Amino acid sequence: MLFAAVLMLAAPLLGRAQETHSDESTKALIATILAEQINSQWTPPQGQAGEPVRVTLSVQLSRDGRVTGNQTTDVSGGSDDAEREAAVDAALAAVNHFLTEPFVGLPAEHYDIWKSFTMTLDPRQRAPS
Repeated sequence: MLFAAVLMLAAPLLGRAQETHSDESTKALIATILAEQINSQWTPPQGQAGEPVRVTLSVQLSRDGRVTGNQTTDVSGGSDDAEREAAVDAALAAVNHFLTEPFVGLPAEHYDIWKSFTMTLDPRQRAPS
């Protein structure tokens, strides 16, 4: 798989029964932009003894593409607390890069889609470097 993160983007069209193909294409493009940039900053811990640790984060962005908030919402896998803590630290470090350096290429006219998203970092889905 090409991306490090599985992303769930905010849905700006809550009142609509169906989204158009264009809406889906826009969300897919934005998910790709975010995932590629997060992947470039993420170094998952090596040498995990058990099942790889998956870390899910909720992330909020400002209009200029900088992270304004994030929190860990779920951690699964790993054989002990030390492995899980190392995985959380690595995930937060990847996202916190964007506290000062904004994500690039996000379409401003679709801020409602990318202003808030949930992502899961899973080493099994990491693209080889």
